[in-house]
Amino acid sequence: CTNLSFFFNDTATTEIYTEQIVGSVRCVQETGTWGNPADTLLEKETLDLKQIVNILGDRPFPPKANYKAFLEIKKATEELEKEQEEQKEPEKQEQELSLI
Repeated sequence: CTNLSFFFNDTATTEIYTEQIVGSVRCVQETGTWGNPADTLLEKETLDLKQIVNILGDRPFPPKANYKAFLEIKKATEELEKEQEEQKEPEKQEQELSLI
């Protein structure tokens, strides 16, 4: 009796790899470019989600709920910090004028 499970596993793995390679090539053909995160990392040292999406494109599946919540909290925090900075700006201008 021959064990053929290895053969079937190998065939399934090969099919998965082939599908992924074909999908990657199709993506490059559709967009006309292949983003290179390594070059961008050399320039900036860190990448945020917006930069990653610009390089690689949108994810082929939606983000998980906890990640969505994280992004919403981060966005709200950034907006709050921006508002606080805008409120401090007139105070800085008044202080500068009082020094003159």
